[in-house]
Amino acid sequence: EALTRRIMVALRGAGRLEEAIAAFQRYRAACFAQPGLAPSGEAQALLQDLLDERDALRLQAEQPSLTVCPFASLGSDAGLRWVGAGFTENLTAALTRLPGLTLIGSLPAGDGADSATRARELGRELAVRYVLTGSVQASGERLRVTAQLIETATARHLWAERYDRALSDALAVQDEIIDRIVVAMQVQLTEGEQARSVWRETTDDLQAWELAIRGLASFRLRTRAGHEEARRLWTAALQRDPSYVMALVPLGWIYIGMARYGWCDDPAAAARLAEDYAERALERSPRSGPAHGLMAHSHILQRRYGGVEALLRRAAELNASGADTAVIVGAGLSFIGQPREALEWVRKAMRLAPCYPEWYLAVLARAHYFCGDYAQAVQAAQQSRISRQMLGGRVLTAAGHAALGELEAARECVRDLLLDLPAFTRATHLPWLFPMQRTADSDRLEADLRAAGCP
Repeated sequence: EALTRRIMVALRGAGRLEEAIAAFQRYRAACFAQPGLAPSGEAQALLQDLLDERDALRLQAEQPSLTVCPFASLGSDAGLRWVGAGFTENLTAALTRLPGLTLIGSLPAGDGADSATRARELGRELAVRYVLTGSVQASGERLRVTAQLIETATARHLWAERYDRALSDALAVQDEIIDRIVVAMQVQLTEGEQARSVWRETTDDLQAWELAIRGLASFRLRTRAGHEEARRLWTAALQRDPSYVMALVPLGWIYIGMARYGWCDDPAAAARLAEDYAERALERSPRSGPAHGLMAHSHILQRRYGGVEALLRRAAELNASGADTAVIVGAGLSFIGQPREALEWVRKAMRLAPCYPEWYLAVLARAHYFCGDYAQAVQAAQQSRISRQMLGGRVLTAAGHAALGELEAARECVRDLLLDLPAFTRATHLPWLFPMQRTADSDRLEADLRAAGCP
């Protein structure tokens, strides 16, 4: 083992993380084939460090990076040159608030090279994947703004749009155009189609939308502090626009989380509050897919399974391009005994949002576990930092190891869990964390956690 650790450290130092991880896996396969045996805690801690480092590098590489080129002011009227400069500054400020996007400061305007050539140059100089460029032009009594998104590696135009408005409304219309470009950037780069079809469609208040998007980023941390910050932001969005469905629905999910993760004294009351928010959202928008998904999960928590499948399928029908909705459908199907179909929904979500949030992996792990694919469940739950920290992911990792006969690894997971959450027991937490409709599913999870030493 000492030799293996030295090899792993050497490979890590050379930047060859995958080979370092493979060295540990070969060592474990060769020396610990019998159930109950495992490498030392020191070796496993080194492996975990390597996995964390690899995940961080992957996320850094996968997160979209963008720079905004100064928008050119076209035309002969020098008095209107301020329009292009001000437009660029305001657009950049708006994009900095877009979660899931790395915004890199741009270089000064180029030497007149065409946009494709300039995009390639900026890709090399700033190490960004995308360039947003455009122009502002006054013609007669009209103001024309063009914008285009270019992929730096290929110089391919991914998106382009032109906006024509009255010049007299230049200042007033600036916010509208910037709003449209920001939503388009989110559609292209971070959120898939749901940024346009879900989050923006039910409010005309730009600030409410921005608060909601910021709340989403905090919520996706899947921590208690993240939920509290998200609740603050979504409440503020609702104060600006009391009819904003995509503030009502997420607030319902806050209470779902409080009930499932043991973050409140009365989980049943939290589940009822979630249902109240779903009802309010459906009153304002009867065709809201996310509101149907929230209603389905509030019923699952209250073990009112009748009609849940219909609510889930209606959510999918109404929000066919929403990645989060697809995951919510998959999660619900796992709870009501259809884990194989749940896998397909989670995979669909990952296709809709190529830079998907890490918590999708926890839902994937749950579907794999209840399909009996225990190795895949453990792999999915351990694949990202957030899924490893989530309570459900940690429980599934322990249960998956136990189901595979890897009892020492399972017990180590339980020991770590109890250090962070000493009050955790199967009886108090599992009914809320995994509200399974099928008794066989609940019994299987109970038995695996009992074998792992979970109280």
